[in-house]
Amino acid sequence: MWLNTPTKSTLSLLSAATNHVLTYCAKLSNKTVSIDSSRRSKPLRVPRAVRLSSVKLLKVYRKVKQLKLSTIGLNNVELQKIQQEYSQQRTKHRKLLRSFRAEEAVKRDSVLMSNPSATFARIKKAKRQNIEKLHQLKVGPSVCIGEKVPDGFYALISDLKKRPKSTMKSSSDIQDFTYDYLNILNLSKTSKQVKPITETESLDILLSMKSGVNDLYSVTPQHYLHAGPVG
Repeated sequence: MWLNTPTKSTLSLLSAATNHVLTYCAKLSNKTVSIDSSRRSKPLRVPRAVRLSSVKLLKVYRKVKQLKLSTIGLNNVELQKIQQEYSQQRTKHRKLLRSFRAEEAVKRDSVLMSNPSATFARIKKAKRQNIEKLHQLKVGPSVCIGEKVPDGFYALISDLKKRPKSTMKSSSDIQDFTYDYLNILNLSKTSKQVKPITETESLDILLSMKSGVNDLYSVTPQHYLHAGPVG
């Protein structure tokens, strides 16, 4: 096969032909895996009831959209009726979807310990998913871009609940609150002092309150309960 005076072109053709023959033989005798092709995960089998509900919801949504776009012969009664139908169908579809997702979650969690290989496959699949990164974070006048975004969350988190003083002074709600606060202070000066309570009484008060209610400083009764007694 080799020539007496090989050139670059003949060697290139020979190498390409050899590579083609070897690749073809390997495909016939071995299982081939295309490395550059992206793996597509199998679509989730959605129940027929959920699919039909989704189609029906889409049809009702298109009716609402067409009625809103049509300016000739628009009937408000008909529009309200179709909007109510769309709202009912959307609520029904969401219930079906939540029920289906709950069943899938139960199936997934039931094999976490009984089938380690399936659990590992799910974890490996979750790692392969592409998660979009946040490229910009803006809090007031401060802007974090690129790699500084994660550090910006910690640096600017204290500024998220701060409001400009000019906006606070011009707000009618803040003025009403300030007026009530000053009245409470004036009344407190002229009235009897609040009777001190014991730790047991304060604990009973905290337990009687809703645990998730925030005060002006975003502190809830649950914070105090987890903090424990003084000292």
